[in-house]
Amino acid sequence: MLSCRADLEPGEIIRPFTPYFVMKIGKVELIPYYRPGDNALANELGKWAGKRTASPLQNHGPVVVCKSLSAALDLMEEFEEAAKLAYLLKGDPVRYLSPEEI
Repeated sequence: MLSCRADLEPGEIIRPFTPYFVMKIGKVELIPYYRPGDNALANELGKWAGKRTASPLQNHGPVVVCKSLSAALDLMEEFEEAAKLAYLLKGDPVRYLSPEEI
């Protein structure tokens, strides 16, 4: 699970490498770890409301935001595939999309 890696830096943890990732997900920033049920986690997620469609919670997993359950399932699938690729490609030379391509 990507969100459990110890070498992740705060900020954008999955750089864009496919157009679908950019169109469907956009920027992905790691939400710091909070214990389950901690109100601080809800506050942290509230900061991103309306700004992000998907965020990994450090040592928990992803959260996605959509208008319907079926859209959320589709987005979760896209997000998990992107996270898997980011995990598998870590340390390898990757051709990321340039700002012009995005």
